[in-house]
Amino acid sequence: KTQYIIRAAELTAAGFTGTTNLTSLGFEPTNSGQTYRGFTVHIANTTATTAPAATFNSDPMTQVYAGTGTNGGFAPVANTLNTLVFGTGTGSSSVFNWDGSSNIIVTITWSSVPSATTASSTTMKVDNVGFVSTSYRRRDSLTPAAMLAETSVESTTSFRPKFTINGQYV
Repeated sequence: KTQYIIRAAELTAAGFTGTTNLTSLGFEPTNSGQTYRGFTVHIANTTATTAPAATFNSDPMTQVYAGTGTNGGFAPVANTLNTLVFGTGTGSSSVFNWDGSSNIIVTITWSSVPSATTASSTTMKVDNVGFVSTSYRRRDSLTPAAMLAETSVESTTSFRPKFTINGQYV
């Protein structure tokens, strides 16, 4: 499970102004190690300015994407922009309404069941954004629902994927 903070100032610098419907999130892996089972993306407006250090943000979030492969899987494609179109997958909303002033928090979850001991990882192009922007927790042998419900942060970093939102880099 990973949570990312994207600050309102970053969205504004990318050209978003006022209340905006966000409809996609993209990132570019440098390699592709596996299919991520139970892959989901959730977004919420937040007043948080950094990613949580101990407990994941549990504010109500909007699910905007769910993997459509076997077992809700998503397989990233290396060296190309992977654009997740909102509304894809069961239970996903086709838009997320950014209020124009809040920061946003993006939660991405998946699970490797029964374990990831034989899986290879996926790496992504990242930026050091200069603040603690990322919280994460890695665990094996959990169902996707249990991983989504995970509350404890394992670690944090200022490195965050080079995201695109609605086709604009942030």
